[in-house]
Amino acid sequence: MSHVMTVSVEIACRATLIEALKLMGFAEESLRLAEADKKAYVTTYRDQATEYADVVVPKQAYSGYGDFGIDFKEGGKASFILDDLDNVYALPTFLEKQDIPQLKGTMTELLPQWYAAAGAARGMVRAGLKPVFAISDCSELTITANLDEMVTY
Repeated sequence: MSHVMTVSVEIACRATLIEALKLMGFAEESLRLAEADKKAYVTTYRDQATEYADVVVPKQAYSGYGDFGIDFKEGGKASFILDDLDNVYALPTFLEKQDIPQLKGTMTELLPQWYAAAGAARGMVRAGLKPVFAISDCSELTITANLDEMVTY
C-alpha cells in the first residue's frame, strides 16, 4: 500500500521552480499555483485534499495516484508532498517519456537537480548569454553558453 510522504529540500524561488518543471516536460498551464494568501490543495489517490502547497502538479499531468505538491518553508527550504508510488513509478515513467531519454530517477532526486540547472540558466540569461542544455549518456546535465548568440544590451 502506498502512503503520502514529505521530503525536505532547498528550493526558494517559485519562478525558478516553475522553469525547472517546464524543462522536465510539465506544461505551465497544467500547474495549480497558490494565490498570495491561499495555498493550492494537494489531493491523494482517493481525491481527498489533505495537504496544501504553493505549487501543485495535478495527477492528471502525469497519470499519477495523487497530486505532487511543493510547499515553500522559511529559510529557503521546501517540502515535496507526494505519494511514494508516484515518486518511484508514475513520475519517473512520465519523465522517461519526454524528449530527454536519460532523464531517469525519482522525482525527489531529479527536481532539485533541474531546479539548480534552471537557476544557473536564469543567471546566464541575466548575464546576456544563451544557455544550452545537454545530457550525456551518463545522465549528467551540462549547461553551457552559446557565445554566438550572446544578447547585448
